[in-house]
Amino acid sequence: MPAFHSSHADAFDFSENDYSSPLDLNRHLVPHPAATYFLRLDGDSLRQDGILRGDTLIVDRTLQPVSGSLVVAELNGELLARRLQLSSGRTSLLCSDGNGTARMVSARDNFSVWGVIIASFRKY
Repeated sequence: MPAFHSSHADAFDFSENDYSSPLDLNRHLVPHPAATYFLRLDGDSLRQDGILRGDTLIVDRTLQPVSGSLVVAELNGELLARRLQLSSGRTSLLCSDGNGTARMVSARDNFSVWGVIIASFRKY
Protein backbone atom coordinates (compact mmCIF):
# COMPACT_ATOMS: atom_id res chain seq x y z
CA MET A 1 0.00 0.00 0.00
CA PRO A 2 1.67 3.28 -1.00
CA ALA A 3 1.94 6.12 1.48
CA PHE A 4 1.03 9.63 0.41
CA HIS A 5 2.28 12.95 1.67
CA SER A 6 0.32 16.18 1.28
CA SER A 7 0.84 19.70 2.54
CA HIS A 8 -2.92 20.33 2.54
CA ALA A 9 -5.01 19.34 5.55
CA ASP A 10 -8.15 18.58 3.55
CA ALA A 11 -6.88 17.63 0.08
CA PHE A 12 -4.51 15.14 -1.46
CA ASP A 13 -2.29 15.54 -4.49
CA PHE A 14 -1.69 12.09 -5.95
CA SER A 15 1.10 13.11 -8.30
CA GLU A 16 4.00 10.69 -8.73
CA ASN A 17 6.21 12.94 -6.61
CA ASP A 18 4.06 12.31 -3.53
CA TYR A 19 4.53 8.54 -3.46
CA SER A 20 6.97 7.16 -0.98
CA SER A 21 7.95 3.59 -0.33
CA PRO A 22 5.15 1.09 0.34
CA LEU A 23 3.55 1.54 3.73
CA ASP A 24 4.13 -1.43 6.01
CA LEU A 25 1.72 -1.09 8.94
CA ASN A 26 3.46 -3.87 10.84
CA ARG A 27 6.73 -1.92 10.76
CA HIS A 28 4.99 1.21 12.08
CA LEU A 29 2.60 -0.32 14.62
CA VAL A 30 4.08 -3.64 15.75
CA PRO A 31 7.63 -3.15 17.06
CA HIS A 32 7.75 -6.55 18.80
CA PRO A 33 5.70 -8.99 16.66
CA ALA A 34 6.29 -12.02 18.88
CA ALA A 35 4.99 -10.14 21.93
CA THR A 36 2.22 -8.05 20.39
CA TYR A 37 -1.45 -8.92 20.19
CA PHE A 38 -4.68 -7.27 19.08
CA LEU A 39 -7.88 -6.99 21.13
CA ARG A 40 -11.24 -5.48 20.26
CA LEU A 41 -12.47 -3.09 22.97
CA ASP A 42 -16.00 -3.76 24.18
CA GLY A 43 -16.58 -0.79 26.45
CA ASP A 44 -16.20 2.93 26.91
CA SER A 45 -13.57 2.97 29.66
CA LEU A 46 -11.01 4.83 27.48
CA ARG A 47 -13.36 7.16 25.59
CA GLN A 48 -11.66 10.34 26.85
CA ASP A 49 -8.36 8.95 25.56
CA GLY A 50 -9.86 8.74 22.07
CA ILE A 51 -10.33 4.97 22.19
CA LEU A 52 -13.92 3.96 21.47
CA ARG A 53 -16.04 0.83 21.79
CA GLY A 54 -15.21 -1.48 18.89
CA ASP A 55 -11.70 -0.08 18.35
CA THR A 56 -8.88 -2.57 18.01
CA LEU A 57 -6.12 -2.21 20.60
CA ILE A 58 -2.51 -3.03 19.79
CA VAL A 59 -0.94 -4.34 22.99
CA ASP A 60 2.81 -4.86 23.53
CA ARG A 61 3.81 -7.30 26.27
CA THR A 62 7.50 -6.30 26.20
CA LEU A 63 6.96 -2.78 27.53
CA GLN A 64 7.24 -2.07 31.23
CA PRO A 65 4.01 -0.38 32.37
CA VAL A 66 4.54 2.85 34.28
CA SER A 67 2.12 5.13 36.04
CA GLY A 68 -0.07 6.73 33.37
CA SER A 69 0.29 3.87 30.86
CA LEU A 70 -2.81 2.59 29.11
CA VAL A 71 -2.82 -1.13 29.82
CA VAL A 72 -4.75 -4.33 29.43
CA ALA A 73 -4.87 -5.93 32.85
CA GLU A 74 -6.52 -8.90 34.49
CA LEU A 75 -8.14 -8.22 37.84
CA ASN A 76 -9.74 -11.19 39.57
CA GLY A 77 -10.47 -12.90 36.26
CA GLU A 78 -11.84 -9.79 34.54
CA LEU A 79 -9.94 -8.39 31.56
CA LEU A 80 -9.85 -4.57 31.65
CA ALA A 81 -8.46 -1.77 29.46
CA ARG A 82 -7.59 1.08 31.81
CA ARG A 83 -5.04 3.75 32.72
CA LEU A 84 -2.60 2.41 35.29
CA GLN A 85 -1.91 4.62 38.30
CA LEU A 86 0.93 3.80 40.66
CA SER A 87 1.16 6.04 43.72
CA SER A 88 2.73 5.50 47.15
CA GLY A 89 2.83 1.74 46.70
CA ARG A 90 -0.82 1.60 45.63
CA THR A 91 -2.08 0.42 42.26
CA SER A 92 -5.27 1.70 40.64
CA LEU A 93 -6.93 1.13 37.29
CA LEU A 94 -8.70 4.28 36.07
CA CYS A 95 -11.42 4.83 33.49
CA SER A 96 -11.22 7.94 31.36
CA ASP A 97 -14.89 8.03 30.41
CA GLY A 98 -15.95 9.83 33.58
CA ASN A 99 -18.57 7.17 34.34
CA GLY A 100 -16.47 4.29 35.58
CA THR A 101 -15.03 4.08 39.04
CA ALA A 102 -11.37 3.60 39.83
CA ARG A 103 -10.52 0.00 40.64
CA MET A 104 -8.07 -0.18 43.52
CA VAL A 105 -5.85 -3.27 43.51
CA SER A 106 -5.25 -4.88 46.91
CA ALA A 107 -2.84 -7.60 47.99
CA ARG A 108 -5.79 -10.03 48.05
CA ASP A 109 -6.58 -9.44 44.37
CA ASN A 110 -5.40 -11.65 41.54
CA PHE A 111 -3.82 -8.95 39.36
CA SER A 112 -1.52 -8.87 36.36
CA VAL A 113 -0.81 -6.48 33.53
CA TRP A 114 -1.06 -8.28 30.19
CA GLY A 115 0.61 -5.46 28.28
CA VAL A 116 0.78 -1.78 27.39
CA ILE A 117 -1.61 -0.37 24.77
CA ILE A 118 0.65 1.23 22.16
CA ALA A 119 -1.95 2.09 19.52
CA SER A 120 -5.53 1.61 18.48
CA PHE A 121 -7.46 1.79 15.25
CA ARG A 122 -11.04 1.66 14.06
CA LYS A 123 -12.66 0.62 10.84
CA TYR A 124 -15.38 2.88 9.44
